[in-house]
Amino acid sequence: MVTASHNPKEYNGYKVYWGNGCQIIPPHDAGIAAAILDSLHPSSLAGSSTQGAPLDRAAWQQAVAAVTSHPLVSNPMVKVSEEYWHRLETLRFRSAGENAAAAAAVYTAMHGVGASYVLRAFQVMGLPPPVMVAEQEAPDPEFPTVAFPNPEEGKGAWRLAVETGEASGARLLLANDPDADRLAVSERCAESPGGWRMFTGNEIGILLADWLWTCTRTRVHTPASNANADAQRSTLAQHAAKYSVLSSAVSSQMLAAYACAEGLTWCETLTGFKWLGNRAKELEAEGHTVLFAFEEAIGFMLGPMFRDKDGVAAAAVMAELAAAEYAAGSTLVDRLERLQQRYGYYVTRASYFVADQPSKSRAVFDRLTAGGQYPQSVGGIAVHSVRDIGAGRDTGALDGTVSLPWQKGDMMLTLRLDGAATLTLRASGTEPKLKYYLEVNGSDRAASEALADRLVDAVSNEIICWQESGLSLPTTS
Repeated sequence: MVTASHNPKEYNGYKVYWGNGCQIIPPHDAGIAAAILDSLHPSSLAGSSTQGAPLDRAAWQQAVAAVTSHPLVSNPMVKVSEEYWHRLETLRFRSAGENAAAAAAVYTAMHGVGASYVLRAFQVMGLPPPVMVAEQEAPDPEFPTVAFPNPEEGKGAWRLAVETGEASGARLLLANDPDADRLAVSERCAESPGGWRMFTGNEIGILLADWLWTCTRTRVHTPASNANADAQRSTLAQHAAKYSVLSSAVSSQMLAAYACAEGLTWCETLTGFKWLGNRAKELEAEGHTVLFAFEEAIGFMLGPMFRDKDGVAAAAVMAELAAAEYAAGSTLVDRLERLQQRYGYYVTRASYFVADQPSKSRAVFDRLTAGGQYPQSVGGIAVHSVRDIGAGRDTGALDGTVSLPWQKGDMMLTLRLDGAATLTLRASGTEPKLKYYLEVNGSDRAASEALADRLVDAVSNEIICWQESGLSLPTTS
């Protein structure tokens, strides 16, 4: 699949999927790369007088037409699409009447391909069609209304959605990135700057996970009215362990805490849905039902849908969740607060520095890992263990090795601090960025927020040393 995701068209790349429906992981990636190098020039069809010679454009188009018109070739688009909508319908947990009574949300496709699919998804869920941000509804590779068509990047990308929300009176804003595999969410909130509360990917992740588990548990495992309390708990615990949730190594640990409290199986993977999807397939083969997977970069994989992030299904399910909260006199902010009160406050700070040359990121990691000697503290707080993916080392593990797949030289380093704080540094594999992910967990929100803010400065200036390392600050939109 060719896509530039949320980047300009000059960044076009492609996703490659294996026969299991997941993005490729080693060793398949190396095998495919080798095959590409052996076939750098498209050649004519067998039997042609020019066999082996590169084709010009007209000849190439003729060759493609010969293949696509062959009676043994079929286009599975209709069949696959109908199966997709059927699976999405299984994620509707409220009645048609309840969903039909919901107020319309605002939706922006961010000049991408999501609009028609989101309209169909809302129809499948029985929800009112969303109010479209008209200026951003049609695909346009020039992205004329936004500097960065990435709803993560800042308020600039949300400007038209907010204006549409104000004009329509909507309480909920939903945004896909241009290839519609990610979802951003904002809710009207008088206490938030500008009157709208933008949720992080970690917050959306725990909201969706809790909704899916709560509704699944109610639908599938409602105990008999005459069952005693101990029997009910025992039965539910047995069922819960066969349900799995997954998150990436740079995402919030709140999902792990939630899974532990609820008796679910939680798994961690490397960053990227190629890892999440393949691990989900393994769990399914072991008899698990995979409820949900996510990573903090607003990517979400829901239950019975395909094994990749899916911004369309996530938008429809989030709209139903919001409708349920509003009908109960609550909000998404309220629901998140209830979850935090129960499972702990997980305060995250994630950002990046621009590394215009890969060697600059490499130099930072070389300095931090030189001789196996890692930083001893961050902002005056001691580091009690380190996970160095590039060396396969985890000083917090009994055997001293990482449990995740690793390759020598991988630029990903996690520092675990005293006081339930964690810092992960990672060089992006697709963009010129050195990213950091900081999380503080505590029972007091204000204290956790204050510590996180203090540590951000230490991460930037003590650990990354961004100015000395020749890095630059991100451009805001």
